[in-house]
Amino acid sequence: MIAERSLACFIKCSLHIRYSNDYGVLSHYKDHPKVQERFKENDGAEFSIKLGFGLHVGWAIEGAIGSEYKIDVSYLSPHVNIAARLEAATKQLKTDILFSSSLFDLLSPLVQVRS
Repeated sequence: MIAERSLACFIKCSLHIRYSNDYGVLSHYKDHPKVQERFKENDGAEFSIKLGFGLHVGWAIEGAIGSEYKIDVSYLSPHVNIAARLEAATKQLKTDILFSSSLFDLLSPLVQVRS
């Protein structure tokens, strides 16, 4: 159930970003001439805001890092590293999502067929 919910959250986030790129708040920022000039694509295509998602399943340790003025949360484990590498690979492969076989195996057969 958690694997399917993570996939559903990705779909929901992706749809919101695409809608906002065209009609929402993000369109006001991304369509500004200075932003377009600064971030123009290599092929001359118009700049748009994109997110890549790397999904994996596993354990992690959560910890607070910082000082009394600023505290950040960090997650450590080999599984977090796998998710980060999957996310980084989305840029190279020009896709919105990559997920590991560990997560894929947790999806129901109906969702696996549609993936």
